[in-house]
Amino acid sequence: MKMNKFSNTSRLLLLSATNGLFSSSVLIVLDRVHSFYTEQRFQDEMRDVERIYRETGTHIQLINWQPVPFWWVKASGINLLMFVIAGFIVHRFLAKHLKSVFLLWQVVGVTVIFEWALTFITVEGIHSLVTQRPFQWISQSPAPVREVVFGFIVSTIAINIVYGVVIQVSAKYYSTEKESECTPDNAV
Repeated sequence: MKMNKFSNTSRLLLLSATNGLFSSSVLIVLDRVHSFYTEQRFQDEMRDVERIYRETGTHIQLINWQPVPFWWVKASGINLLMFVIAGFIVHRFLAKHLKSVFLLWQVVGVTVIFEWALTFITVEGIHSLVTQRPFQWISQSPAPVREVVFGFIVSTIAINIVYGVVIQVSAKYYSTEKESECTPDNAV
């Protein structure tokens, strides 16, 4: 009995880690695409500013939001850990109440979003206390930060829809395969 419980837990942690890796990979690709188009938009704005300067002599200041190099290494590790924790908690406490594997993985995704929100609130709260400045909500953040947060939420939900469908289909496939192996017609 203990070995079965251990193997079920290890399978669950492996599935959660796989979901975290899948999520991190997709988010990294989406960030690279977003960075590319942000850079293209900045280059277009620079051409417009140079044209305005040549025509009118007016200086316009532009802000170019540059990503932090290798930010994704830490973020992927944290994301992976959050998916493992969320997967364990959701399956531990909700698996008996939710019969749909698909719905369980949606709850895991929403739990990860709440974990990231709690992390952000904690870090921002500590930063506000240390620097003696007011707490800055996402709504007060610059537009690129709001875009990233909105993109993360939508992407995480979409990723978990895909992952939940894959897990649901594979679970049905393996359960029907096992049932067909156990029929009397296949008995030796």
